[in-house]
Amino acid sequence: MLGFLVRHERNKGLSGGQYYEYELDLDPAIVLETREEIVKAAD
Repeated sequence: MLGFLVRHERNKGLSGGQYYEYELDLDPAIVLETREEIVKAAD
């Protein structure tokens, strides 16, 4: 697995600037479940 986010570079010119937008590359339920498992394992 390479990651769970996709990054898109946006450029709105001089006045809008350059920025990144991020979106989930996986089902949100999978991301939340994995996060909960990591927290439980750390306890």
